[in-house]
Amino acid sequence: MKHVYLDWNVFDKIEKIQELEDSDKKIFSKIEQLIIDKQIICPYSNAHINDLLRGYYKNPEFIPAHLDTLKK
Repeated sequence: MKHVYLDWNVFDKIEKIQELEDSDKKIFSKIEQLIIDKQIICPYSNAHINDLLRGYYKNPEFIPAHLDTLKK
């Protein structure tokens, strides 16, 4: 198993995968499947928490979806 740091933007694209173009859907679906299959472990950093806080202050309505993505 490999540890892979993913920027918050990657998690965000996985969360909004249905909005992506087909070529991007393939890429981010593969990344998501690697996480689900536990082939890679994605550490969650303080930077991610700061991104969540910034997003919360802008629009708290997105936080539940972001947290659901992270639970996966």
